Amino acid sequence: MLASDTRMSSLEQQALQDPLLAKELEGLSAEQRRWLEADLILQQRAAAIAAAIGFDERGVYHQLKQLRRTPLERLRRGLAHGRRRPRIPQ
Repeated sequence: MLASDTRMSSLEQQALQDPLLAKELEGLSAEQRRWLEADLILQQRAAAIAAAIGFDERGVYHQLKQLRRTPLERLRRGLAHGRRRPRIPQ
């Protein structure tokens, strides 16, 4: 076992404080737990950035998620999103 494996993740620390979270975590695979842990860290980073610059936390989180995608993927998702929105006649 690696030294990093013996440390308790922030997700596990939160689960110790929140019995409902602990129950929800029981059914997750190791991969799902890793994703959830990484997303929790990203949310915390977004909260810190938003507090520092006075922006909306959800907007900062969304932009941080977008930066993890390739430019082509961002373009593809943006174009697909634009097609789903109905045009409003002017």
